[in-house]
Amino acid sequence: MVLDLFSKKGMRIRMKDNIAWKKVEIARNPKRKTSLDYIENIFDDFIELHGDRSFKDDKAIVCGLAKIGKQNYTLIAEQKGRTTKENIERNFGMPNPESYRKAIRFMRSSRKI
Repeated sequence: MVLDLFSKKGMRIRMKDNIAWKKVEIARNPKRKTSLDYIENIFDDFIELHGDRSFKDDKAIVCGLAKIGKQNYTLIAEQKGRTTKENIERNFGMPNPESYRKAIRFMRSSRKI
């Protein structure tokens, strides 16, 4: 299937199978794996740590300690929910300043470990 589209300048654009829209649909798919899904499948143990010690915990950024075998890791990941309730709780995956402070705190603490 070939689509004929018009750009803002009036030029005719042909898109085969509308590849760009398929990429958008894949990115927005609610069944798409999230960072917590990957963490659960990759690491043996994971302990999520919370808060920036200044204001509050922002759930859009997930920070924690993980382990594969005898090797330890500090993880920092962006997390978006699947349902509307989860998305609201995680601010639709959009971090606030406290998320960045939390991430910096974990980066600094990982240097010490």
